Amino acid sequence: MIRLSTRPETRRPLPVLGLLAAVVLALVPLGACDEKILVDIDRSPPVVVITTPTAETDVSGVSFLINVDASDDVGVEGVSFRVNSGPPFLDSTSPFSLRVITLAESAGTELDIRVEASDAAGNSAEASVVATVAARTVTRVTSDPADDMDPSWSPDGTRIAFQADRDGSHFDLWVMDSDGANEQRLTTNVNEDRNPAWSPNGEWIAFDSDRSVNFDIWRLPVATGELGALAVTTGNQDDIEPAWTPDGLSLYFSSSRGTSGTFNLWRQPVPGIDAQAVSVTALNAEDRAPAVSPDGETLVFSSELTFASPHIFTRDVDAPGVEPLTGDTGFTEFDPAWSPGGEAILFARSEGTDSNLWVVPNGGTNPIQVTFGAGVVGDGGPAWSPDGRKVAFHSDRDGNLDIWVME
Repeated sequence: MIRLSTRPETRRPLPVLGLLAAVVLALVPLGACDEKILVDIDRSPPVVVITTPTAETDVSGVSFLINVDASDDVGVEGVSFRVNSGPPFLDSTSPFSLRVITLAESAGTELDIRVEASDAAGNSAEASVVATVAARTVTRVTSDPADDMDPSWSPDGTRIAFQADRDGSHFDLWVMDSDGANEQRLTTNVNEDRNPAWSPNGEWIAFDSDRSVNFDIWRLPVATGELGALAVTTGNQDDIEPAWTPDGLSLYFSSSRGTSGTFNLWRQPVPGIDAQAVSVTALNAEDRAPAVSPDGETLVFSSELTFASPHIFTRDVDAPGVEPLTGDTGFTEFDPAWSPGGEAILFARSEGTDSNLWVVPNGGTNPIQVTFGAGVVGDGGPAWSPDGRKVAFHSDRDGNLDIWVME
């Protein structure tokens, strides 16, 4: 810190104009000009360190986090991130971080990572590292002749729930370790149990089932499976594709309830039954596959609104307006999934044949293709791992539908 002060100057005879000024100054209360004015000027830059990745290391996975420690005696206002020649990204909330999506073809690419921290006084400091993108791997983690679909990660990232028709007649819910080991069947009834969604606290799995004639939303405790299954919704309509709110207190789902009979989005507290479901969308289109952002403020879903085929749309939870995620035409888009920090959205896209997975930054418009499989169905049902490094999805690239993990 540098401290500056003012001292009275030696008085000299004042000219006429100076006398007039002296009269004006005389009206100022005594002592107002006698106090010394002290001004502290902060010229100390912030301390900024890139904690991960470290210099000259490999970064692996579908995405990775740049983590920064930044501090200053007057507080850090924000950290600006830049990777190679890409646009800058400002994070104004500690802890400071940026999730970077890697490309399948970028193995061996060097990443010049630069960050700049700024404080409230206008001082700044920079840090940089160079890292290399490791080769991406895609591993099949189930290999049953039946169809295994729609994976859902446990909140701790150690297990994956999925649906499988290993009876040859209907889907049941299964769970396994994230590497495919220790498969365990959770439901054993003769009805369709589909679309598992792991609760934020890791204790429950929500799903849709027609075990009560119509499809309803159900939930079961992971610890006991079928024995503890409870209905969340009931009625003569079909309720499908549950998605938990981040606080675990409510479920979004797609439902044919309402006057039009069209599938729209609804929300209901958990546990439900006697709770009142709230309409979320009432569009003149099929709204399917809701997914809630990690902060609980934004929905993504699939809809045919304004397009000839389903596309991904976004809307604020508390606002009625919807926006297309990309606006691209000539495709069918479905199965959206948020990254753990809400920085990006994965989805499946097809051009009339098999589908592949694509990703687009939250608020962006230019999607990036992340899988390049081949099959009759293709790749779908993507789910990010809690650390953002892995993506589980189903694919028939080796024949029947299996669960795969990409990192």
